Amino acid sequence: MPVASDSGYFALTPPWDRCGHCDNCARVGTVEPHAPALKLKPASKPSLRPGDAVKLRRFGEGRVHATHGERVEVEFPDGSRRHFLSEYVRPLRRAQIATSLPTRRRRR
Repeated sequence: MPVASDSGYFALTPPWDRCGHCDNCARVGTVEPHAPALKLKPASKPSLRPGDAVKLRRFGEGRVHATHGERVEVEFPDGSRRHFLSEYVRPLRRAQIATSLPTRRRRR
C-alpha cells in the first residue's frame, strides 16, 4: 500500500496570520513581567557551635555535638544523637541550662 505524503497537511507555517478569537491569539501581546529575583535574608539566629545547650520542642534539651551546614547534630542526656534542621533548634540562655545535660568530653 503506498504511503501518502503528509508534508502539505503538516505545514510548518499556517496559511493564516492569526484568527483573533482563540485564547492563543488573544494572549500574544500580553506577556507577564518576570518575577524579581529573590534576596537572601541575613541569618537571624546566632550560629550554633559544638557544646552549646539547645532545646527542641518535641525532644527536650540537649547539647550540640556537630553542625553540618543547615543540619545540627544534637546529643541528649541519655546519650542518643539526632540530626535536625537548624531552624528547629533553639539555643538556651545560660540561666536555662540544666545540669543534667551531657558535657563536652575532651579526648586524650
